[in-house]
Amino acid sequence: MEHQNTIIASAGSQDGWDAIEKCWPALHFSSQAFEKFLQSRMNSKEGVLKSFYELLHRLSLENKDRVFDLAEEVFCLADENKHVVARCYLASFSDADTGNFKSYCVEKGGSHARHPLEKAINHALCSYKAKWEIIFYRKVWEEFAGPDAPFHLDFSLQVETEPGRWHYWAIESDSRFVEVTTTFNLQECARVLEEADGQSPDQQSLLAYLRQHLPLHLFCFEGFFVCTAKDITVGQLIRLIINEALASDGHDKSDTWKTMLDLLEMATSEDSMHYGFYPMLRLNERFMFEDPAQAEVRLPSAWVNQEQQQELYNFLEQVFRHEPRIIWLKSIAEKSWKYPYLKNLEDKGIQSYMLVPVNHSGVFVGALEVFTAAPDALAKTILLKLEPCLPLLGILFKTAVSRFQERVEHVIKEQYTSLQPAVQWRFYEAALNYIKAGGKQEVEDIYFERVYPLYGAIDVRNSTVNRNNALRDDYLVQLNALTGLLRRLHQSVPLVLLNEKKFLCEQWISILENNSDVLQTGELAYFLENAIPMFLQSFASAYPEQCAIIEKFLNDLRDATCERFTGHQRKLERSMNTVIGCINRYVDLLKGGTSADFPCFFEKFRTDGVEYDVYIGSSIAPGRAFYPLFIQNLRLRQLMNMVDIVTAVRLLKDSLEVDIETTQLIFVHAYQIDISFRKDEKRFDVEGAYNIRYHILKKRIDKAVLKGTGERLTLPGKIAIVYFTQKDLEDFLVHIRYLQQEEKIVPDIEYLNLEDMQGVTGLKAIRITVANP
Repeated sequence: MEHQNTIIASAGSQDGWDAIEKCWPALHFSSQAFEKFLQSRMNSKEGVLKSFYELLHRLSLENKDRVFDLAEEVFCLADENKHVVARCYLASFSDADTGNFKSYCVEKGGSHARHPLEKAINHALCSYKAKWEIIFYRKVWEEFAGPDAPFHLDFSLQVETEPGRWHYWAIESDSRFVEVTTTFNLQECARVLEEADGQSPDQQSLLAYLRQHLPLHLFCFEGFFVCTAKDITVGQLIRLIINEALASDGHDKSDTWKTMLDLLEMATSEDSMHYGFYPMLRLNERFMFEDPAQAEVRLPSAWVNQEQQQELYNFLEQVFRHEPRIIWLKSIAEKSWKYPYLKNLEDKGIQSYMLVPVNHSGVFVGALEVFTAAPDALAKTILLKLEPCLPLLGILFKTAVSRFQERVEHVIKEQYTSLQPAVQWRFYEAALNYIKAGGKQEVEDIYFERVYPLYGAIDVRNSTVNRNNALRDDYLVQLNALTGLLRRLHQSVPLVLLNEKKFLCEQWISILENNSDVLQTGELAYFLENAIPMFLQSFASAYPEQCAIIEKFLNDLRDATCERFTGHQRKLERSMNTVIGCINRYVDLLKGGTSADFPCFFEKFRTDGVEYDVYIGSSIAPGRAFYPLFIQNLRLRQLMNMVDIVTAVRLLKDSLEVDIETTQLIFVHAYQIDISFRKDEKRFDVEGAYNIRYHILKKRIDKAVLKGTGERLTLPGKIAIVYFTQKDLEDFLVHIRYLQQEEKIVPDIEYLNLEDMQGVTGLKAIRITVANP
């Protein structure tokens, strides 16, 4: 584990260090503030306490050398915090050049004691001038602006008490025995502090502002500071464990478990106790005894090898699956005959053994192993001492379980795709096989045989035509604005070339008004985006007085979000996004409901509208019985969803900036196909020559036209259903009659024959009209 020593570290950049030293304040030792403190307590207390403070006050006047002993008596009386390790009294200060503070340490309850921490604390106090800068400014603030000083001081210390074992202390400073004087105007000082508070968003900005406007060399500090060291080792260990548990690198660290061991040993204070950790990793509702990807991180355990650990996990799966309970063996020798795997522990010299289930948010996530070589050593008191640590251990176990699951899912998403619950189980199996092989073999192929396909498409009608019209209208706006600009420039600068450019603009306007096909050539785009800007920039260089008006025009022309020159396109895109967003929400509702009765695989594609495939069949959920009624129910859901989409788009019309219409199409394919996962494209696709024909059909039918008329099959406000034989259509006709009865579809049904397409003959269709809401 990396231990960050926040005391001994550098104060920051060299510039920051220099800034602190240049404004170092005047510092003088004095007992006056302490004497005033005692005087105030004498006046405010009664009885024994009053007499006590009178005695301290008299002693302080008679013997200045014992002022720190007297101060310690004050703190012992006022503070009975058992976590206080030592107090250090800063008796005098040097100047900034020497960098040393004279001080000595008084251990709580003793006078002039040489505490083991003295050297470390004194070194920290003497070295970290940036901390003292904060302390000084906080005292200035309290003296001249009020008690709520906006400074946060993180002053901590760590010491290695034995190899690999660290203890942590928090250092708190008390400035009540310090008086501050200044040569600066007091009212001006208060004003600067008030302005600093309002203008500085963080502590570093505040300090920088004060260094500039209220440097510390304007102040003199007289008295002595009291620094208290408090043991925060347990809290710091907990923070380290939580921080590392929440780290997002996806890997468990052995140092984290070592810190957890330290915490358990501190909690029990039993050197003879040893601990092991068993996070309950799960895959497809099975316990895993080890995370293969984390084999280099060996968790502490009483067991020697994987075979023994597997025996333990087999036992845990039986005992802990339904009702986890503590396994407490005071003497292994008495139980080894009943549980043969315990003989391995006995052979290792382990005499007492305990296994404690650990929960996180009420869910069993792991087990804590406690063992010792001493027989009958595991008393109930050990469990009571360990109990406060179990929630934290639960976080570690939960993190280990989650990271294992994330790594499995990472392999799935990287090697396959983002998955749906209906097929996720199959990818989990493949991913586990890949991990077990150490990534040294190809990931296996995944396919589902004999599934029923359903296809639907909702398309924005004439989207390409609408985009071309919007682009043409924006080009006309830009050309007319450019013509006006050239005319204004010519009025100021009678340059013949301006008339030629204006002629070209008018020529382009005439072409656009009569032939929009010119948009496909790219010549007009080059004229507006390259030729005209180059000419205008050259013109502005030659005639600087025209620069402002030219720059304004060019900025608007380059800005793709400028409503002035791209307004028609932006209105169209906003309207299309609104409609497609509405369609997506309804398609997502269909997706959420498809697996209500039987698991389905749902795949959605974004075009100028939305297309989707749904696959349902017994191979997707081999553990469940599959019945034809599941297909019928899914087709009814699909048809009802299409009706809802048509109705929702109609209701949107009044709110759209541009009128948008949609067409709806369903393809009925009554025969089963096979699908497989294509690893190169990270998606499912049809498998085999016969099945590919289905894929070709659904790609071509959106362009289908009626036989003999050439009319497009798909029309706004209607749903087109394409099929091959009357038998394929029978189920849909039942659904249609039901929705006609519900008055969601008008009574008329159009029966249509379609023109043959390349490789596709004999297609038929019906067209139904959705009723107005």
